[in-house]
Amino acid sequence: MADLYPTIAQCAVVAAALKVLLFPAYKSTDFEVHRNWLAITHSLPVKKWYYEDSSQWTLDYPPFFAYLEWLLSHLAKYTDQAMLNVKGLDYTSWQTVYFQRGTVIATESLLVYSLYKYDVTALFRTAPKLGLHVDEAALNSVTRGLVGDTSFAVLPEISPRTTFTLTLFFQSIGLIRLFFQPTWDTFIGAVSLCGYASFLFGWHVHEKAILLILIPFSLIALKDRRYLGVFRPLAVAGHVSLFPLLFTAAEYPFKIVYTIFWLVLFLLVFDRLAPVSQRPRINTATMRISTYGKFAIEDQIKSNRLDSRESREMTLKI
Repeated sequence: MADLYPTIAQCAVVAAALKVLLFPAYKSTDFEVHRNWLAITHSLPVKKWYYEDSSQWTLDYPPFFAYLEWLLSHLAKYTDQAMLNVKGLDYTSWQTVYFQRGTVIATESLLVYSLYKYDVTALFRTAPKLGLHVDEAALNSVTRGLVGDTSFAVLPEISPRTTFTLTLFFQSIGLIRLFFQPTWDTFIGAVSLCGYASFLFGWHVHEKAILLILIPFSLIALKDRRYLGVFRPLAVAGHVSLFPLLFTAAEYPFKIVYTIFWLVLFLLVFDRLAPVSQRPRINTATMRISTYGKFAIEDQIKSNRLDSRESREMTLKI
């Protein structure tokens, strides 16, 4: 039975091959984001990294990631020096594309068995200890590099220490079981649960973080209907929650048609392939994830309707 499941190395090779085939494909805004960060860390002193705002894509990731960009920038200069110009906004070339996508594959390959992700955004609070002066004017800027605090009017204030404690506690549940049962299923389950804990309780969470749950979970979703029952509403809600990343009017019909096509194919094919489990279904988990998916989808539909109405109003004004 174990022979039916690929190894981590095999998954990494297949993923890398697919990404190489997609080198000439569509580039998202992240392409310019990381090009600008390469330019900032290569061309400016450390104390100016988080205050450079020539581009709207200011450096707003933790210092560890900034130093990774700095290391990669020293390789980038041998590929295309022009990409490291801070003022070269929206610069692109085939050399830049190949470098950016090649380094993504290379860095991901270094993380095999190390898919575990820690949230270190709270390191921004240690900026003074690193010798970085915090400019109050920059914190109030629209294109700020440092992440500002949010104060709630009704909800209680949540500190980074609280989110770290909650994340670590819920991640430890899957990790403890993995320690005593180091199998393929428990490994994938632990990776999925760790991603889920980070997504729910992390201090700084991006929409794309849902992929840290969906991608590993999909490797065991067809094991039996217990897994599929939990994966189904989570996958639907997760895909819909990524809609804000494709925010232009031209992209709207494509994301709707693609999601509907995927949903129909997914429900028909996966439901036939997943065998009936010999163990009882986890109804409480399925119910909670279904509720999360329901509210996530409803909220996204309302948000899309509001955005469409605002776009029409702006068009009429113009």
